[in-house]
Amino acid sequence: MIFPISFGRRASLSSRARVLKGQMLEDEFFWSLLFKCHSMSEIALQLQKSSSYGSYLQKTDPSKVHRFQLESILSLVPLRESGKFRFLAGTTRWKVIEEWKGLYETDLLKKIIRHVYSGKEQGSQVLEERIDMIGDISYPGRELLQCRNIEEILPVLEKTPYYEVLKGPLENKDSGTDTLFPVEMAIDNYKLCEIFSSTERLKGREKKVLADLYGTRADLFNLYWLYRSRRFYRMSPEEMISRILPFRRHLGKKELRKLVFAPDLSSFHSLLGNTWYGKFIEYPENMDQGTVELVLERSINRIIYDKARRIFLGGVPGVHTAIAYLLLREYEVKDIITIIEDVRYDYSRRMAVLFLVRKMKAEEAS
Repeated sequence: MIFPISFGRRASLSSRARVLKGQMLEDEFFWSLLFKCHSMSEIALQLQKSSSYGSYLQKTDPSKVHRFQLESILSLVPLRESGKFRFLAGTTRWKVIEEWKGLYETDLLKKIIRHVYSGKEQGSQVLEERIDMIGDISYPGRELLQCRNIEEILPVLEKTPYYEVLKGPLENKDSGTDTLFPVEMAIDNYKLCEIFSSTERLKGREKKVLADLYGTRADLFNLYWLYRSRRFYRMSPEEMISRILPFRRHLGKKELRKLVFAPDLSSFHSLLGNTWYGKFIEYPENMDQGTVELVLERSINRIIYDKARRIFLGGVPGVHTAIAYLLLREYEVKDIITIIEDVRYDYSRRMAVLFLVRKMKAEEAS
């Protein structure tokens, strides 16, 4: 039985998501950014004129805005829009959205830890501004920024949810290495598990759809970090297995163990091709490693993007529709930032199109 209040909340969430989705950019706008804008200022001006981003850039001077400032403002648009669902969701469904919002908090935490670890003074102001823009976070961001080295981070986190999460990785951090990979993995694992757990109190289609979405995201997260751990970091198979997310969708334990114990990257590639995701993930072997990384990441993002798009178009109201919208908005912002980088460094615009998450109409037709 669906109670009237519950159905009303689901319908209201979906209605708000559809209104917001209607304001997102069309392909024509992206073509204009790529081929008619020749500087970051011109991109900022076009975005300021749009109904989609104008309200977020109304206090910004396009001729003076710094790239980092523009990208920071844009990257937080989905977070700011999540607040528009607050008084429509109710306690249980808002908890689901709040956990999704937590990804911005964890991303900031990783940035702060990288900043402290680098020992550089430059960049503190940008991080302070981001702390203010995100607002309510569960750790003392400014106090962390005052840390002089990575050893001072853990005591600052003592009364936060991240203390137990990072106690092992930070205490076992080898000062002779230049990677924070285990630390960042621990943060990501913690938050993704929290996000998945937030769906447990949902029922029916809302729970089923989000479990499928988050399970797929966990699969792809596992695949990508296993690839990176094999490619860049010397981690034992036991350590890799211990960091695999405990929930999944299309990847079983046996498949993951095979990938962990693959003797080399070529074997890893072959095994990856035999998984459920093999037909969707592009993994070119005849390109330089940087391009391989970009193609692989784009493939993974497109799988999530397409799933979110199908959820949104599914028509059944619920919090899953709001989450799907927020993901679509997140990927739209990622594509805009990609274009900003392409224009700034004067990369080939035709090549740039290939690395966008969205499949542009011209690309689909080719």
